[in-house]
Amino acid sequence: MAENAGVATVERIYVEVVKPLPSSERLKLAMLILNGIPEESLVDYSTEWSEEDVRDFTEDSMRTIEQLLEQPEIPTSRQAPLTR
Repeated sequence: MAENAGVATVERIYVEVVKPLPSSERLKLAMLILNGIPEESLVDYSTEWSEEDVRDFTEDSMRTIEQLLEQPEIPTSRQAPLTR
């Protein structure tokens, strides 16, 4: 419930205080807010994989392949195989 109250408060502040400001002032405010967020709070969406990422992916892939190979083969249909 407290979280919803926080959202209502933020929306109220935006509507009553921020929205009426001139665009230039809103931009300054947005920059102040964004610059105030610590860098460690940001998510790294890097497209590069570390050696650890590659190793983990390879190990998990091999484990999955081994599990699939250990399973008995399940026929995909009930039809008799074609003969020539």
